[in-house]
Amino acid sequence: MKLKTLENECVIRLNSRLNDEYTAFYFYRSASNWCKVNGFDNGYKYFLEESNQELGHAKRIEDFMADWNIMPTLSPVISIEGFFNIADLLDKAYSLEYGLLEKYEEDAVHYIDNYISLYTFINQFIQIQNESVGEYATLINKLSLTNDLLLFDTEVLG
Repeated sequence: MKLKTLENECVIRLNSRLNDEYTAFYFYRSASNWCKVNGFDNGYKYFLEESNQELGHAKRIEDFMADWNIMPTLSPVISIEGFFNIADLLDKAYSLEYGLLEKYEEDAVHYIDNYISLYTFINQFIQIQNESVGEYATLINKLSLTNDLLLFDTEVLG
């Protein structure tokens, strides 16, 4: 018996999202390291947890692909060079999360008519991305209300 699998275009899209999740993992790992080096102790912990969540998202996609008899393709990940300050870090995080939301929404539109199981699977990531976009918008707004970076690190990120 030949096992069923997904069409090639679906595999390409899933591999792209897998790469996006690993890119986000590296981004947040870089952010946590930047925070540690620059004395944002709570920021370090916050972004370390963010990186772990992104790694969990990648694992979900890998597991889904394996369940469909597809070998995930791990592509090289380009990480960012660094951050100028905490505002720059948050702006880049917001852009990353919003970009991921757009990609998952595009995938959902592609899947809705022909691949309901993929559509259902991708919807969980749309919900995650919506929450992340809102969370980073709130962090950016809170940072804009204070000039006290220590307060931001302890009260907002802590």
